[in-house]
Amino acid sequence: MPKQPVIVFDVNETLLDLDALHPTHDRVFGDPAALRLWFAHLSTYSEALTLAGVYVPFTDIGAAVLRMLAATRETTIRDEDAAELTNRFATMPPHPEVPAALRRLRKHGFRLAPGVWFGTDQRGVDRPEEVVVDADPGRPVNINIRPFTAPIWRETLLFRDWLRTQREERDCYAALKRGLARRAGSNVDDYSTDKMPWISAALSRAEQWAGRSNWSP
Repeated sequence: MPKQPVIVFDVNETLLDLDALHPTHDRVFGDPAALRLWFAHLSTYSEALTLAGVYVPFTDIGAAVLRMLAATRETTIRDEDAAELTNRFATMPPHPEVPAALRRLRKHGFRLAPGVWFGTDQRGVDRPEEVVVDADPGRPVNINIRPFTAPIWRETLLFRDWLRTQREERDCYAALKRGLARRAGSNVDDYSTDKMPWISAALSRAEQWAGRSNWSP
């Protein structure tokens, strides 16, 4: 059987939508072209640091380049501006076609290595996340890690706490998961996708429960 080729994707701007950063740059500089200039400098300095064997978080480089660009334009960058850019950069959404394209590759036998993964929130928006595969050596289990800066982290904790207090809902969800897992010819992508209608409706009920119980994450 021939070996599958290896496909390597660039992440920022190729998989993730850089235009999500426009609001910050447009407000600070008043120039739509500033975003592309900032990103060009960011890529240059990131590559230089990598070649020098120095690790600096991408978001830290981004904030520093923002201040550098502002200095050339005699613009003041507040701490709030840098924090806003960092938050937007850490939660950039994928381009609309990316999640389906990656799922299609997986269905055709490609194994997705650690990189860009997504969790879908109750509004159907795909949010970046990290996935640890086979995280428990004693049993097959995957762990989804959602960044604190993304809205989906709150929904994840709400869903967990709501299920803990609602036995009938918990039993219903468990039955749904078992049924989906037993389907012939199903794969993990189908399993995840087919759970979403129930989860989306359940999150609406969970939000009502949160309001009644004064729940907070």
